Amino acid sequence: RPIGIVDLGTGATLYNGLSAILSSVGRPAPTAFYLGLRAGVADDGHGVPLAFLYNALDSTGFKRTPGLLTLLEMVCTDDHGSVARYLETETGFEPVFAAGVAGVADWGLATVHETIRTVAGELVLAADLVPHRHVDLRAAAIDAFGLFWRSPTGPEARVWGAYPFEDGWGSDAMTHPIAQRQLPTAAVRRQPHRHWWHGGAERLSGPSTRALLRLRRSSLELAPKIRARLG
Repeated sequence: RPIGIVDLGTGATLYNGLSAILSSVGRPAPTAFYLGLRAGVADDGHGVPLAFLYNALDSTGFKRTPGLLTLLEMVCTDDHGSVARYLETETGFEPVFAAGVAGVADWGLATVHETIRTVAGELVLAADLVPHRHVDLRAAAIDAFGLFWRSPTGPEARVWGAYPFEDGWGSDAMTHPIAQRQLPTAAVRRQPHRHWWHGGAERLSGPSTRALLRLRRSSLELAPKIRARLG
């Protein structure tokens, strides 16, 4: 029976590993639906996943969307901790989870998941919202996300900024909030971590700091565009 997987991406590691295992027993690679693929993803002989939001391999989609992967990883986090290691038992192997799940559970992850399921269910069932199966909502979704990510309200910045983002592998993973109130000196320091939410930190900070942080963010966003034009 044909099988398929859905994953965030963006390096196709899971897809390539699963495809290699299936190939070793004479089974075809699964059909893979990824939200995005980054540049440099190699075809290991099984093809590459289908990309929904962006595909950097052929420069299509919405790949220049700051914060998109951060938010997707946040809302798609499972209700258990990261896999720290595997324990061999008499019947096979069992995952041993890290303790990071308590933070996201207390933050309200279950409410986010329930909201997503409810909205998705309404979109599927309401013919007046999606009158045709070929209607493409990707551009509208990206626009709505961009507005939220760049210019959150105060309550949005406080709630989402407090999200305990777990980054790293297994026991080496670290947990950080994605945005906090900043002092003016933050404008000349490196961002605290790679998933830092500039828009949220700006909203949580005082007026003078906010202006400095916005100036810094504008320069950071402009730099790759200049490099791209210069080749």
